[in-house]
Amino acid sequence: RDPRDVACSAARHFSLSLDDAVDMLCRRDPSSPGFPATLTSRQPQGSWSEHLDSWRRLPAFPVAVFRYEDFLDEPRSTFHAALTFGGLDLTSAEVDGAVELTAFDRLAARELAAGFTERAANSPVPFFRKGKAGGWREELSEEQVRKIERNNGALMAEYGYELMGRPERMQVGGHLLKQQAPSSGPVLFSAEPEKAQVRLSLDTQLTRHPQVLSAQIADDLVLVTADSQLLGLDHMGAVVWDVLSEPMTCRVLVDTLCNRFGIDEVTCLDDITPMLELLLRGGAFAKDERAG
Repeated sequence: RDPRDVACSAARHFSLSLDDAVDMLCRRDPSSPGFPATLTSRQPQGSWSEHLDSWRRLPAFPVAVFRYEDFLDEPRSTFHAALTFGGLDLTSAEVDGAVELTAFDRLAARELAAGFTERAANSPVPFFRKGKAGGWREELSEEQVRKIERNNGALMAEYGYELMGRPERMQVGGHLLKQQAPSSGPVLFSAEPEKAQVRLSLDTQLTRHPQVLSAQIADDLVLVTADSQLLGLDHMGAVVWDVLSEPMTCRVLVDTLCNRFGIDEVTCLDDITPMLELLLRGGAFAKDERAG
């Protein structure tokens, strides 16, 4: 289901704020695909992309993916396709009857009359909310939409969800160019004068400057560069900085993170490019290694 609609439903179902629901769908799980811990988990969670990709990557049994929106638009044909994939041989009349009995308004009425087992404990609102697609357009802010798309955009696009707030990305001559990309971590103190923009390519060599110091402050990793600039990195930024304990190209870094977290290259680049550009500008990498 479109993760933007999932955020709206999850906020109501779990009694969360919309910001918290969006964060839940974007939060990566260190025990998600790519880590041995997932071998003991029946259903890896993590972000919306991680969860979806965990099903697509399962080798033990065949998996088919159906969109919630297709069940709304073409309930009979989509349901019939799902049943056929599951090995059930039903007549058209049986499929039609099942679809009629599970129409949204009938399920909502049944919940009001007899309750519903999947309703969250102590929830003051019914489980069946709207049963529509696209309601996020009236409920989510532009910032919330951008956050969901920035973290899950690659798989969203793959499954036909139109991206509204994702910055455009171009690749020219091997260089990655972004428009107004947000930083992965905040600059705690700005440098004066502002450093010139750097150009990052997949062939850029990334070698941590030997004079950079680091300290964990609350949830952030703070770097102190050779010229005394302070740079703050969030949890994911700290993971990337740790991976870069050995010199490597941006391409090797992307491959390493994709294998570790079970994500695709586009999603990975969306996540790490702003942070790498921040570190390059701030002097966190050795100067003689910056040419890409």
